[in-house]
Amino acid sequence: MPKYSVIITSKECLDITWACIESVKAHSKDYEIILVDNGSPKETQEKYKALEYGNFTLKVYDEPMGWSRAANIGMRIAKGEYIVVLNNDTVVVEDWLDIMSDCCNKFNAVVGLAGQNMIITEDNIVLTDYVGNIINREWRIPGKFPIVVDYVGGGCMMLTRRMLDDIGYLTEDIFFAQDVEYGIRTKEKGYKSMVVYVPGYCHYVSESYKNEMDLEKVRQMTADCLKQIAIKVKGEKR
Repeated sequence: MPKYSVIITSKECLDITWACIESVKAHSKDYEIILVDNGSPKETQEKYKALEYGNFTLKVYDEPMGWSRAANIGMRIAKGEYIVVLNNDTVVVEDWLDIMSDCCNKFNAVVGLAGQNMIITEDNIVLTDYVGNIINREWRIPGKFPIVVDYVGGGCMMLTRRMLDDIGYLTEDIFFAQDVEYGIRTKEKGYKSMVVYVPGYCHYVSESYKNEMDLEKVRQMTADCLKQIAIKVKGEKR
């Protein structure tokens, strides 16, 4: 059995997904890759099939199903001790899996990666980062990682199999902000959400759907999903 199961979800964007897969292959040990493709053109899916050997598993679906459902399909067939959900628009670097798993074990936490695509002020304050996904909160680097966050962004998320059994799978009831909802459940189950910093790691942020909708629409849909989560949490606490 592999130590790590890396689940990559994809929809079109062959070049970006291929680069992600190659970076995982180049910088990982004792792992399997599960690629869940949903809605890519037939010619793209055929090229992915050429990768099917050994530690690479391909699950192909003709219709788009959304990130969380695709990720859940991968998690359900994963064999590893550590489960990693990785966006296809990411590039990983050496030792990334070991750095994350060390944090998982030390802090009993669901762990995400923070990398180079950050906006940093002259005072060395990170204002925004699309990997750890703390919204409107300032982080100071270097030297402050790993840090506890409200939730781990879906760009790169690791948890142990025991945590997965306890927390459960990603919600499929909403289209955006599923990682926020997962962070709430993570905390309710007594685990931390944490982010470690790995120089060189990069998440290009929503490349797989940026051509399908404008940024303002994405923001509005995310806001609507956050409202749904807030209503759900409020109802459960009554």
